[in-house]
Amino acid sequence: QSATILNAGTEPVTLIALTLTGHATAFERLTGAGGDCAAATVLQAGDRCTVRMRFDPQSTGSRAATLTVTSNAPAISVALSGSGIQTQLSQAPATLAFGARDVDTGSTPSQSTTITNTGTETVALTDLTLTGDSTEFELLTGGAGECTTTTALQSGETCTVRVLFDPTSPGSKAGTLTIGSNAPPIGVALTGRGVQIE
Repeated sequence: QSATILNAGTEPVTLIALTLTGHATAFERLTGAGGDCAAATVLQAGDRCTVRMRFDPQSTGSRAATLTVTSNAPAISVALSGSGIQTQLSQAPATLAFGARDVDTGSTPSQSTTITNTGTETVALTDLTLTGDSTEFELLTGGAGECTTTTALQSGETCTVRVLFDPTSPGSKAGTLTIGSNAPPIGVALTGRGVQIE
C-alpha cells in the first residue's frame, strides 16, 4: 500500500529521514520506483512523492508501527497496522513403516497418521496423492473422521489418513503420501518390504 507526501506549503521541503518504529520488522518500505520518497528528496510547493509499504509478518497476531517522515517542515506520521495469519498442517507420525509382508497373503493391517491444522486459518484439503511405489500402498477412505479432498479443518481440528501395504513382489517398497491444500503441502513417508515365503 502507499501514502502520498504532499508539500502543501509555499516553500521547498527537503526530506531528512523516513523512520519505522513499533513492530518495524513486520513492515518494509519499498524503494526504487520513480516518485518514491527518500531522504534528501526535495519537494517544491505542490510537489508530492510516494511512500510504498509492504506488510510481511514473521509471526501471527496483530502488528502496528509508525512511519515518521522528518524534514525541514514539521514531522508527519503514518500509522501502519496488519494481522499475521498462518495456514499450516502437520502430520503425526510422519512415517508409516509396515515392515515385511508376504506377497501371497494379502495386505497388512492398515496404519494411520493424523493431520492437524496447526495454523490460525481454515485449511481446505484438495488432494491426497500416492507417489513412488504407489501400487504397493492403498489409501483407505470412507471412515468417520478420515481426510478427504473436501475436508475443511478449522484451527486445531484433525482428520485421519489410513494406508494399507499390499506388496505385489519381493523387495523394499517406498512411497510418499502427499496432502495438498491451501496450506503448504505435507508428506507422509511409506515404507515396507515384500517377502516370498515358500
